Amino acid sequence: MRHLLFLTASALLSCLGAGCASTQAVRDSSANTAQLMRQIEPEVERFRTAVQVGDADIAATVAAARVKDEAARIWLNQHVRFDSAASNTKRLDLYAQMKSVSDSLLADDEAFLASKAKIQAEMTGLLKPLPATGHKLSKAVEAVLVLGQDRSARAQFEEAMDVWKAVAASTKENRDKLEKATEKP
Repeated sequence: MRHLLFLTASALLSCLGAGCASTQAVRDSSANTAQLMRQIEPEVERFRTAVQVGDADIAATVAAARVKDEAARIWLNQHVRFDSAASNTKRLDLYAQMKSVSDSLLADDEAFLASKAKIQAEMTGLLKPLPATGHKLSKAVEAVLVLGQDRSARAQFEEAMDVWKAVAASTKENRDKLEKATEKP
């Protein structure tokens, strides 16, 4: 175990001692990448807004059509009552036939809507709204910009030590979990 620790520390020190500084090309590339990532963020937000507006427009159109259908249904019910009060049997017979056909069409529509709801439920599971990416994209830009910085050997050493400490802590934690899992009860 100590041998592995010594080898890891030696490798870390040799990498730091080699003067691993970012070249100008790497710094330029990271700056360009960060700039492009910043340009993408507002475009993604505009796309998300457009999708939300389109969904709202569709919902408003469907709601207006449903209100119009309900108004037509009320109008028809009023006329059936008027014809019934006037004893207009021919028109009432016609309404009864139309209602029978309408009821069978309604049953077809309800079956269709049930199938459609099932399909939409399945699609909802597949299609999720686009997540907000602003915060994550900003963090990615910051991470890319670090590549373009010309940092001192001391800063590089401190960063490498932080990484090494994190790896060592994770290794110890995983080793402890493994030992605990292999203990016989």
